Amino acid sequence: MAKGLIAEFYIDAVHMKHESEQEGRPIFKDFEFIKIIPIGDNKTVVTKRVTEAERQKFPEEYAVFKKGVEQTFSGTPLMQWPAILPAQIKLLNHFNVYTVDQLAELNDIAISKIGPGTRELVEKAKAYLAKAANTAEAQRFAAENERMKDDMARMSRTIEELSQRLEEKSDTPKRGPGRPRKEEAEAA
Repeated sequence: MAKGLIAEFYIDAVHMKHESEQEGRPIFKDFEFIKIIPIGDNKTVVTKRVTEAERQKFPEEYAVFKKGVEQTFSGTPLMQWPAILPAQIKLLNHFNVYTVDQLAELNDIAISKIGPGTRELVEKAKAYLAKAANTAEAQRFAAENERMKDDMARMSRTIEELSQRLEEKSDTPKRGPGRPRKEEAEAA
């Protein structure tokens, strides 16, 4: 995903003038197009036919498009972020900002276009993402610690079982080296 941009792939029918004139009826052909929208700018939209350059620049979005899945944005949706009001969400959506991650990436030009209070929201979004990253690391360490505790408990049980087996074997009298005596062989 390119930072600061939304890329939307779609298929559109293009009127083929030359073929239409030859056939005497309207001929259309489907082509892949891309719509590129800068995050934080609701006035600038670039629409053009897809080339290999766009496929390489936006590989995730293109893969989603080819699978036929509706495009989604990665990150925490603004609606799931408790630090923002519904009116602010609608305003940001109007400027093509749909996630906390996109909000945190806004540049100064986009911030000034959106209006007053945006810079504070951007700072809150950055702080939220930083805290989430720290929390994720702590959760990862806690999960690893829990796994290690489970491993230690399992090893302790294994050692205990092996110790019991060893004690059971040591209770039976050992036979000395060499052949057994005739009396022992006949008794057995």
